[in-house]
Amino acid sequence: MMSRKLKCTLGLITILAASMTLLTGTSFAQSIGCLPGLPCSSDGNSSGGNASSNWPGQWTHDSFSGSTGSRDYYLYTPKNTHGQAALPLLVMLHGCSEDAQSFAAQTGMNDIAEQFGFVVVYPEQTSQYNMMRCWNWFQPDSQARDSGELAIVVGIIQKVESATPIDGNRIYAAGISAGGGLVSNLLACYSDVFSGGGVASGLDYEAATSQMDAFTVMSSGPSNQDIPTTAQDAIRCTGRPAHPVAVLSIHGSSDPFVSPVNQDKVVEQFTAINDLLDDGQANNSQNMNVISSNSGQVPNGGYAYTVSTYGGNGTTHIGKITVSGMGHAWSGAKESGQFADPKGPNYSLMLWQFLSQFAVGRSN
Repeated sequence: MMSRKLKCTLGLITILAASMTLLTGTSFAQSIGCLPGLPCSSDGNSSGGNASSNWPGQWTHDSFSGSTGSRDYYLYTPKNTHGQAALPLLVMLHGCSEDAQSFAAQTGMNDIAEQFGFVVVYPEQTSQYNMMRCWNWFQPDSQARDSGELAIVVGIIQKVESATPIDGNRIYAAGISAGGGLVSNLLACYSDVFSGGGVASGLDYEAATSQMDAFTVMSSGPSNQDIPTTAQDAIRCTGRPAHPVAVLSIHGSSDPFVSPVNQDKVVEQFTAINDLLDDGQANNSQNMNVISSNSGQVPNGGYAYTVSTYGGNGTTHIGKITVSGMGHAWSGAKESGQFADPKGPNYSLMLWQFLSQFAVGRSN
């Protein structure tokens, strides 16, 4: 029979291993070597099926190749366009160990797209570029315009636009975990392209610039980050006239992998970015004063949650959803999964209802 001490030791190893692989793609075994009796392989397919047969629209697979790399992607075009000549576009970035098809099935975003009439594109990370299929949000080349994975995602958008009528003033991005971190980078460096985005259990722009930094940030938030400085960095990264971006962040209060303090940083940072974008000055025209705060409860044993909004000058650009008791997961998922929890509020629906109010888009 396994002793209590050994059980505790193995439990600690499991938690540490999960924390190191999540969001960065560096395995525990890589760092300390294989332990006797424990597997070293990080291979494996993510859970979640292909529910494309249940979607009335078109579900297609394609690939993009550009100067900074290539990625496959899946595209959902709704059958019901609701009379729109050009459709909004939402980019969805999965988390570590996930793939595009499981992410689409779990989030139910294609059903929302059919209901409201918008196109959804799911870029897909592979183990070729990150062992755990994490988006490399912490790498400096993916925190710069026309560089790294940001350039790849924007290249995918441009390819979709070349074949599908897309409303360039209504382009959005959302992601979970490492995907959420990359969404923050996209909004910071392409605020002239994106009208807004959703960050689920993610991190803010320039939260970390190396894998070692990422471990610290995940557990306790950025320790030496100056929000006004990173806001200025974001403005320089976009490098051209732009409009404030809308952000709806969601985080579980019991997230064991990414500390909820990171959600606070996302909200603070994009409020500071919008403060600069709305009139060119850091003058608290957009600020952290709460405009509204409401509570809710998912029925039948679901989680309680609060929704707070922030902005200024009569506008609301930032929303923050905190889900009490939820872990590291996409809230209100259609299917259960490693990082998908049906017991939370329907983030997919709430996200679209929030983002679709904003259509400031491109300035060119």
